[in-house]
Amino acid sequence: MEAPRNDMSPNEKRIRRQKEIRRHLIIIAAIAAAALIALILIISAVSSAGKTKNTGPAERSTAAASSSGAVSDTSNDCPPALTDTAEDMVSPAPADTAEDVIPTAPADTAEDVSSASSSAEAGPETSSAAGTENSSSASSDTGTETGSSASSDTGTESEPAESSGPESTQDGAGSGQYMTPAGEILTPVPTAPDKMPFAVLEIAAALPECYSGELLPAATGSFTDRSAEFSLQSGVPCGSDSGSGEKVVYLTLDDGPSANTITALNILDHYGIKATFFVTGHNPEYRYLIKEAYDRGHTIGLHTYSHDYGEIYSSAEAYYADLNAIGQTVAEQIGFVPCFIRFPGGSSNYISHDYTEGIMTFLTADVQNYGYQYFDWNASSGDGAETDNPILLADAAVKYDIYDTVVLLSHDSSTKAPTMLALPYIIEYYLSKGYEFRPITRDSYTAHHPVQN
Repeated sequence: MEAPRNDMSPNEKRIRRQKEIRRHLIIIAAIAAAALIALILIISAVSSAGKTKNTGPAERSTAAASSSGAVSDTSNDCPPALTDTAEDMVSPAPADTAEDVIPTAPADTAEDVSSASSSAEAGPETSSAAGTENSSSASSDTGTETGSSASSDTGTESEPAESSGPESTQDGAGSGQYMTPAGEILTPVPTAPDKMPFAVLEIAAALPECYSGELLPAATGSFTDRSAEFSLQSGVPCGSDSGSGEKVVYLTLDDGPSANTITALNILDHYGIKATFFVTGHNPEYRYLIKEAYDRGHTIGLHTYSHDYGEIYSSAEAYYADLNAIGQTVAEQIGFVPCFIRFPGGSSNYISHDYTEGIMTFLTADVQNYGYQYFDWNASSGDGAETDNPILLADAAVKYDIYDTVVLLSHDSSTKAPTMLALPYIIEYYLSKGYEFRPITRDSYTAHHPVQN
């Protein structure tokens, strides 16, 4: 800075001071502006971090699902999607769920079907009246979840294992293994057994508030009538003995309808995928969901009216009476009797031996003579066992990407809320592996088990 001259006039000195003041003010203003900008940036960063930290699982899932394209366009933000963490497998399922997958056949099967044959020569046609009567009486006796212990809502596909069936296995297939129709022995194994994403826990916490209680409007609208294709027709082939070679999951839900069917439909609609419901005569107040599921593009199959093993497998005639009863119940909802059935306990159940020796050997052949096709499974969530841990169910269900065609057993009865909590993770996992979810049709893989009785 130039030193002031001693001979400066008062006016020059005043002008000089004004210039210095302006220069100082400019410097101060620049410093203040820089400080203000820095403060704004700091506040913005802190606010952004706080929003990210406090974002719930539903909000995070919407962003992740939108980027992946896995979720249908819907105003509902639930459930949490796991597309970005789908590679993080959960820990292996406990040993008791491993055997819930595919029961293996004994070395020798029962050949005595005389008792079954003699009681069912008339088949479903002559037992129609009996089926109607059974439907009326069963409505009062077993329409709810009371009734016998075997017909209660816990009568799921794992219960036949409680019977003391034969211990031997078929041609070297061990416990928890599955023999394909071609004779190949497969053992389901976890892909990465040491990882358990915390997001699975978030699903369990968030899902009940998201999708239970109220059936949300269908995002995809109603589907066309499929009665001509799906209805019971004698002599028309149904089902395939092998998969198509494509990566397909047939998600099947047994023992509904119930309040959990509402949750299942909402979840399936959220992901824009279709499933198959093998229904029972339980819970008449929820039977409207049979039509709702059908109208949304899902397949309806016949499971059982009573789910009472002692009654159903007491004779072939009794089985057909039960089948006719649930067939008429479904026809009242969707206008026709479907050709798709699933035996209580699956075709490999051995509990039927406690009531009629050889009945499954007879029925598995006889139902097809009338146009039915039975569908078993080659994968299971293990929810036939009593558990309230959705992580174990999800863990058990995601081990089957060793198959191209996965027919996955699960349940939507009133006691299976944990299954609903596990569904999003199961769906996300298989989608991340390139699978397509489809409902069962006449061309679908039957996944037949080796018959044990």
